[in-house]
Amino acid sequence: MRNFTVLLIALFAVLGASAPLAAGDRASFEPAEGLGVFERLGGSVPRDIALRDSEGGKTTLGELLTKPTILSLQYFGCSGLCRDVSSNLASTLDALHAEPGRDYNVITVSFNENDGPQEAAVRRRGALNAIRRPFPAQAWRFLTADAASIKRLAGAIGFKFQKAGAAFKHPALLAVLSGEGRITRYLYGAQNLPADVDMAIAEAAAGTTGPTNPKALLFCYSRDPASGAYIINVLRVTGLSILAEIIPVFARRVIFGYKAIAYSSLAIAGVGSLVWGHHMFVSGSSYASSVIFSLFTFLVAVPSAIKIFSGVLRGGALGDAREGEGRAGG
Repeated sequence: MRNFTVLLIALFAVLGASAPLAAGDRASFEPAEGLGVFERLGGSVPRDIALRDSEGGKTTLGELLTKPTILSLQYFGCSGLCRDVSSNLASTLDALHAEPGRDYNVITVSFNENDGPQEAAVRRRGALNAIRRPFPAQAWRFLTADAASIKRLAGAIGFKFQKAGAAFKHPALLAVLSGEGRITRYLYGAQNLPADVDMAIAEAAAGTTGPTNPKALLFCYSRDPASGAYIINVLRVTGLSILAEIIPVFARRVIFGYKAIAYSSLAIAGVGSLVWGHHMFVSGSSYASSVIFSLFTFLVAVPSAIKIFSGVLRGGALGDAREGEGRAGG
């Protein structure tokens, strides 16, 4: 009875430490007031939104949505995150299997009502010059709009930004739209893998929506709504590790695969130390480094699974079996 009481105390202590984080995790998928992204997957953008192109011509969003379209909201005076989004998107477009102008278009709209055709032309020229493959000039349009149109477009995709002096606070986001103007995928961060963008374009062409992130990752990671970056849930992961040790000890069970648990713990520490680069997506890291760190991120799941199945899920039943074998042999 005493051991059971200690086990319950330890269990509630760990869960208590994780509970505030769990609440914060759910909140992190909803943006802070006035900043972040409220996802509108499956929703539609107004096709009559008035826009101005980089040459001063008038158009509407509906006239531009003739095929799957990658939509980016920026402001053209931004020399930091917005420039990273554009330059990294140019690199990603270089590596896509989809053909620009045929399979997809890209439109970048400024959410600064003071930006005009001149600012749009400068940003457009820089972005197109960064693309090495043949790329039709009309496949990537840079546009501006008045305050009312900006508010409608940003509201339609759930994009929240704040003015901060002469600059703006805003998330790094690409919204992928179907030719009918339906929101089919959100891609967060200043850089996205070409495979993810290719898949998002294919989904938009088929009119299907894709999940923003695998739900299995939500246990260990939370998204920062301002940057779109994923940050590790330290308390939650630590709590799981503590429970993996406390449960078999105080339940007085023989731990199945104890060596496997020990070695997998070391593997988690080693591979986990290389996962930090996973969070560099928003900093404009190279495509090669993003692939490497992504592989390490997925690889850490292997020793984690070994530890979970050996230490917790299978510990009780197989521990009883081994205890019975030990008594029979004795």
